[in-house]
Amino acid sequence: MSHPILTEKCMDFDDVAWEQSDKRFDTWKKQKLLKRENLIAVGNLIDKWRGGVPDTLLTPGRGAFNVWVDVSGRKNPTRSFHNAFSRVPYLYPSAPYSSLWHDKGESRQLGPFIIMEYIDDDYDLVDALNTPGIPDDERPILDPQISEEQLMFAYGQMADIILQLSKHTFTEIGCIARANEDDDFDGLWVVKHRPLTLNMNELVQVGNFPPHLLPDRPFPTSSSYYQALADMHMAHLVTQRNDAVDSAEDCRKKCIARFLFRKLSREGRFCK
Repeated sequence: MSHPILTEKCMDFDDVAWEQSDKRFDTWKKQKLLKRENLIAVGNLIDKWRGGVPDTLLTPGRGAFNVWVDVSGRKNPTRSFHNAFSRVPYLYPSAPYSSLWHDKGESRQLGPFIIMEYIDDDYDLVDALNTPGIPDDERPILDPQISEEQLMFAYGQMADIILQLSKHTFTEIGCIARANEDDDFDGLWVVKHRPLTLNMNELVQVGNFPPHLLPDRPFPTSSSYYQALADMHMAHLVTQRNDAVDSAEDCRKKCIARFLFRKLSREGRFCK
């Protein structure tokens, strides 16, 4: 008899906060990004750094951290991301990411951006590994009938990327940058900025988490990072206004789990 992967219910997103985040993005997109002069600026960037005036500019979309715009031109399609991306070749020297033509810190109309070749695809990793028939809104489960060749193909590529990441060592935990950020040819990379993980981004976007409670500087040790993570877990339970708990018992379980995590982090149990 098979057992469920999770025995307790995960904390749901705050649907009200999620809706408000979507409204803020839609407002910004309509009032800022979709303004005629900004769309022209996107086209001019493509022409300047890639060459060729775009024929088609599709409706901008949103990822976890970036806004992206699909642009079809007279040459290859390109994608413009509003986020500096220069660290990718350093972290993943042989990773299968699309070619980078230009990376610049600031653009007066658009802010940080990157222009990359758009690599078309038929499906993502979840589609390749998920059990057929599971709806998109449910937790994916590895297909029990999947072949060993498919598993080796998928996990081999992921293992290669993780191996490349593991080769880098830094004295702090946070976001990296060139030691001299004004020199695009500086090969020395150091931790300069606070960490910004996907979880932190999601807490603010769909968890009603106050942005000012996020870490504001790098962490000198793993222990200090885990303690900050424990504090964020506690603050999240307090600040999420909707869909946080289902009952008094559910609330107790979530509180106990967070107190235990904080206790272990303060005792240094998560680090050597």
